[in-house]
Amino acid sequence: MAKIIVMATSNTHWVRPFSPDGYVQGFVNALTRMGNTVKSIVLNDLTQSRIDEHVISFKPDFIFVLNNYCISEKILKETNCPIILVVSDSLPFLAHLDLVRSNKERYYFLHTSEDSYNQIASVFPETPADRNVILGHVTDLRKKDIEQDIPISFVGSLGNWDISFSQYWQYASDINYSDQAELEALNLKKKAFLDQLREYAASPLDTKSSVLEKPALQDFDEITGMGYSKAIVYLRTCNLRFAVLEQLTDLGLKIYSYPKGMVDVIHYNIKMFECFDFTPSVTLADSERTFNRSKISMNLPHSHVVKGFSWRVPDILASNACLLSDYRPDLKKLMTGYIDMPMYESPAEARELAQKLLKDDVWRKEIVAASQQMIEDKCRFDHRLRKVAERTGLKLEYPEEKGSQELIRILEKEKEKKEDNFTTPAVSSFTENSFRIIFRIMTLLCFTHKKRKYLSKRFSLWKKD
Repeated sequence: MAKIIVMATSNTHWVRPFSPDGYVQGFVNALTRMGNTVKSIVLNDLTQSRIDEHVISFKPDFIFVLNNYCISEKILKETNCPIILVVSDSLPFLAHLDLVRSNKERYYFLHTSEDSYNQIASVFPETPADRNVILGHVTDLRKKDIEQDIPISFVGSLGNWDISFSQYWQYASDINYSDQAELEALNLKKKAFLDQLREYAASPLDTKSSVLEKPALQDFDEITGMGYSKAIVYLRTCNLRFAVLEQLTDLGLKIYSYPKGMVDVIHYNIKMFECFDFTPSVTLADSERTFNRSKISMNLPHSHVVKGFSWRVPDILASNACLLSDYRPDLKKLMTGYIDMPMYESPAEARELAQKLLKDDVWRKEIVAASQQMIEDKCRFDHRLRKVAERTGLKLEYPEEKGSQELIRILEKEKEKKEDNFTTPAVSSFTENSFRIIFRIMTLLCFTHKKRKYLSKRFSLWKKD
């Protein structure tokens, strides 16, 4: 058997103890069934030194890591096994690309679709074909015959929890409005930003995009502490997703998302806030409960996805819920030969299709049955990982062995020192208030050498809170 590390952050960073997302748990379960000894590490709030210790002491034969989070120079120096980088987002969300470049002989890339596959092929053109591989869309979720008491559900991020653009424009708009030159400069900056946002919307996966190479807001990262290209993804996604959900609020919609983002919705859409359910839904067990209780479950547009879709889509397709998705070429391809899957191309069409599916039990159940069959034929982890093993030559299965799994995570109320955690992106479970405090501290540290006027702006923002 092989000793395998699977390491990833948990999206539900506000719930203790932290648990692996359903997608990550699918990897763990499948690799265990394939006869391996698997150590699953939930990275949230673990210091880099403890992550290094867990990985190195395990002496792994393989390391599966989502988005390359928390891979350190020490791990790369003191292990010699292949690193399987599971690309679960677009290029701006991949960490430590410098380490990937300097250790390219160690890395394999796994993708759900051509979206990220093509980006990696562009950024790392020297990567051999047997190291840049499409895993495909996968799930480990199972259908359960329980009461379907949720007409429509959506599980996922809305993107509105990132408030960095609001913070930026609060700063940028603090000008002398009697000064015509300042006023014109502000409006020109706004126009340049909106033009770039439209450019990004037209080609979100372009690795030579001006969003990546020449941001319209040159001082954005310095002022907000947030990467411009990431913030663009969140902003665009937020706009796309709200437009769809607003059409469904009177149809029995339930939203399972980030509470700190959803509570802000109360200021501009009370009906959507009413649809929000504070119950967490991120683990495999959570997803099985939520999707099997739903008559319809939504897949919403995402700004950095063109052909593919969220890893929750195969979960929905495997459950007793009927998937209602925006148009996705990968979904069309998967369902060809099974059923003509209805997909919407506008928020209004999403509402129309949802109403039809809720009224027509026979049609809805036909779609569910066809979806479940497709999943069994094409999208189970074990099947897809065997294909990856064939393509890469990596030995991932030991049928004569009985696998086992161990979970490493921070438990309830356990405290960790954070002094060496600053090099590990997206692993801290800061609340929105903590983020705002840190934002202002960083601003003070970065700008003490600049004009006193700038500092007064930051303190005025604090007072407004």
